[in-house]
Amino acid sequence: MVMADPMQQARELLAAEIGAPVTAGSFAGSLPAGVHADVALRAITAALRSAPEGFVMVPVEPSIGVLASMAIRRDHGLGCPGYYDAPVFGAENVGHQCRMEVAIGEARQQYAEVVGKGFYSLDREGHYAGLAARPQGVR
Repeated sequence: MVMADPMQQARELLAAEIGAPVTAGSFAGSLPAGVHADVALRAITAALRSAPEGFVMVPVEPSIGVLASMAIRRDHGLGCPGYYDAPVFGAENVGHQCRMEVAIGEARQQYAEVVGKGFYSLDREGHYAGLAARPQGVR
């Protein structure tokens, strides 16, 4: 899906508001006193780029920092460097760094779901919500 150009959307919204086509410099006299055309277009463009109420905007590609934070939230031991290097945790087989890498990989998959690059999409909401629902009589 290609997103519309926010500046073009701003021109269309402003044209609808003032009842005249909007091209560079063509509508300055139609704006309220003291409002410059570029200011109006920038304000509308900023509004178009902001998330709707109840939503937040996140980058499509996560930073390593956000992925590490997600991993540590799931397993707090990962936030203590070397924690899983002790033999009691099977360090001879895995170790802390390996556990962190696996957890970051899982966090990357979860992040993909959030930004619409995984299995989930809005049109599949009902399907996944149904999978999460408890069968009647189950507590």
